[in-house]
Amino acid sequence: MSEGEKIRLDGVAVPRVKGDYFGFEPYDHQAQAQEVIGTEDKFFAVNTSPTGSGKTYSWLKPALDEGIDTVAVFPTNALIADQLDTARDLVDSNYPGANIVEVTGESVAEWRDEYRSADTKGKALRRKLDESLGKNRVTVALTNPDIFTLIRKDMYRHRDVTGLPNRFGMLVFDEFHLADVRQRDLLLFLVDEINELSDEYSRANRFYFLSATPDESSTYRSVKERIQEDMREDAHSIRADSVPLSEADERYMGVMPEVNLELREARTFRTADKLLDQENVEEFVEFCRDEQTVIMLDGVHEVDVVYEMLNDELDREVHRITGFNDEEARDKIESFDVLVSNAAVEVGLDFQPKRLVFSASNASKLIQRLGRLRKLDDRDEPHDAWCYIPGAIKAKIESELGDEETVSRSGFESSVKRAFDDEVDLSSYSTRWSDVEAYDHVLKRVNDVPSDEEENVRNNGLRRIERHYYEPYDRDFDKDDLKRLRDWTSRDVVEEMKTYRGSGLQVMIRDHVSDEMKLYNMLHLLKWGVVEFYEGTEFRSRLSEEEKKFYDAYEDYSVGFCEFFGKVSTDDSDGYGGRSVSFKSENQGFYQMVNSSDRERTPDMLSGLSVRVENNDAPRIEGLDYLREELTDAERLVYAFPGRPSMNEAQYGFGDFFFVYPFDGDSITFGTTALFMHCLVQDKEEEDARDRDWSWD
Repeated sequence: MSEGEKIRLDGVAVPRVKGDYFGFEPYDHQAQAQEVIGTEDKFFAVNTSPTGSGKTYSWLKPALDEGIDTVAVFPTNALIADQLDTARDLVDSNYPGANIVEVTGESVAEWRDEYRSADTKGKALRRKLDESLGKNRVTVALTNPDIFTLIRKDMYRHRDVTGLPNRFGMLVFDEFHLADVRQRDLLLFLVDEINELSDEYSRANRFYFLSATPDESSTYRSVKERIQEDMREDAHSIRADSVPLSEADERYMGVMPEVNLELREARTFRTADKLLDQENVEEFVEFCRDEQTVIMLDGVHEVDVVYEMLNDELDREVHRITGFNDEEARDKIESFDVLVSNAAVEVGLDFQPKRLVFSASNASKLIQRLGRLRKLDDRDEPHDAWCYIPGAIKAKIESELGDEETVSRSGFESSVKRAFDDEVDLSSYSTRWSDVEAYDHVLKRVNDVPSDEEENVRNNGLRRIERHYYEPYDRDFDKDDLKRLRDWTSRDVVEEMKTYRGSGLQVMIRDHVSDEMKLYNMLHLLKWGVVEFYEGTEFRSRLSEEEKKFYDAYEDYSVGFCEFFGKVSTDDSDGYGGRSVSFKSENQGFYQMVNSSDRERTPDMLSGLSVRVENNDAPRIEGLDYLREELTDAERLVYAFPGRPSMNEAQYGFGDFFFVYPFDGDSITFGTTALFMHCLVQDKEEEDARDRDWSWD
C-alpha cells in the first residue's frame, strides 16, 4: 500500500430473525437474549455482538418485559446520560410505571440535599432506591463502575447500602472491554461474591456482560473465560454472526458502513499540531465544511485549540464536548454540524456523522472510535475517516494490508491488533495488587457479620481470592502470600485504593469560555491556562446554586479550584508552548523512593508534594500558592522512580496515556498508575534477574 492511499473498509451487517420487536424484526442476538433472560432465573451471559446492533435493547427490553429490577453499570457518565434518554423513551412509549434511576456522584449529592433528613450520601442513596424498589414497578438503575464498587466496599458508611445491588434481579455490565485490568479484576471478584450469596440474602442471580469480540491473541483472558475458570460457572455466548456488508442478503441489516479510511501519522496528544499545521489546515477545514463531522482527540487542550480554529473558520454549528459531565451534551449532539471532543464521545451519545477524524493510542481505541461511524440509512456511498496513529504502527498496518481493493472489518481489526501487539502488559497487576484489594474487602466483610458467621465468610473469601488470582496463574496460595496480604492491608496504600480518585491530578474549574463547571487535568491547566486559583470554600462561595451541586459532587476528586478565562497562545516552532511544569518536594521520602532499588521500591502515601512553574512569557498564574498548599497538605498514593518520563517511556513502553510526570529530573506517577508502574518495574526487574541467571549457565 502506497503512502497516503486510502483503505476501503467493507461494512458490517447482522442477521434479523422473525418476531416483533417494537414493530421491527429483532436482530438475532436480541432474540437470543430475550430467550435467556425471559426463561432462566439464574445465568451468566456475555454478548459480543458488533457495535451499533442494539445491544442495550438486548437486555433492557426483556428486563422490562419480565419485571426484573436491574442495575446497569456503564463505563462513563456520558454513556449513562445517553442510555438514560434511551431507557426513558422506551419506558414512556411501552412500559408506563417503570422507573429509570441515574446513580452518579452528582445525582447522589443532589439527593442528599433533597432529603433533609439524609445527612450522608449513603442515607440519600438508600432512601432514593427504597422509594422505587418493591413498589410494584420495575426499577432500572444506571450507574458507573466507581459507584458500584464504592457501594460494595461500604464506602458510603451506611448500613445496608452495601447490599443494595443484591436487591436487584439482574446486574448488567456494558462495554466491559473498556475496563482496565484493575476494574476487571475487582468487578468480577465482587460479582462472584454476590453470586455466592444464597437466595435468602440476594435476588441478584442474573449477570449480563456486553463486550467487544475477544481477541484470541490478547494477554488478558476474556470475560467468558474468567466466568468459567474463576467462578466455575457456565456462561451463555450471545452474538450476532455478522457478515461483510458487500455479502449481505435480505436477511441482514447493515450496522456499519463502508469507509474510505486514510491512516495518518501523529504522536499521542500531538494530533492537533498536525491538523493545524500550515501544510494541513486548509485540507482539514475543507474536510469539515460540508458533511456532518466528528473529531475525537486525546487531550482537552487539543480539543480546545481545534474547536476554536474551526469555530472561527466555518459558518456551521461547531460544538465541543470535553468531559463526561457536560450537561449540554445531548443538545450539542442533536444540533452539531461539527463536533470536537475527546474520549467523552467514544461510547454512547448516539450520532450518525458522515465523516470522522480521530486519534488512537492503542488497538481497542482505534476500533472503538472507528465504530462510531454507523450505517443507519440506505446511502450507498462510503463514509470518510482520517485516523492519526504513531508512524511505526501506521507502517505495520499498511504493510500487512498490502494492495487489497476492499478490506473486511475483521481482517482490518486483526491487522490493527497485530500492529499494536507491543502494548503495555499489565497482567501482573492481578498477582501483585488485585489480591491485596480483594483481601482487604474480605476483611471488611468479616468485620461486618455476626461472630458465628466470621469463619465461613473468611474461608469463602480466601477461596475466592485463590480462584481469581492464584490458580489461573499456576500459583499456590500459601502462608507467605497470606502474610504479604496482611502486611499490605495494614498500610495506608490500601485505604487510598478504595477511593477511586484516579491516576491524574484534576483541578475543578469554572470555565468562563464555555460557561460550565468541569474537571481539568492539572498539568495541562498549568501549562496552557489563563487561570486564578482559590481556596476551596472561597471558590464555592463564588458559585451559583447549580454550580455548587457540581462542587459538592466532585470536591473529593479535585486537587485545586480555579476560575478559567482561556488559553495562553505561546507556541514555539516545535509545536510545544505555554509554561514549563514539573513536580518537586521537600519531603525526603520522595527522594528515598527514587533512590531505592527497583526490587525494593514500592508505592506509598506521601505528603509534601509541590509544583514548579516557569512562565516562559505566559501570564503569571494568580493564586498558585492555594494549589501548592492543597498539594502539600494532602497525602497521595505515589510511585517516584529514576529517569525522565521520556526515558522511562522508551524503556517500559507505557505510552503517553500512562500519566507519568516529571519530578526533579526523575519521574512520578499517582493513584492507580502508581500501582501499574510498580508492576512494570517489578516485571522488568524479574526479567533482568532471569537473564542474569541464564548468563551463568
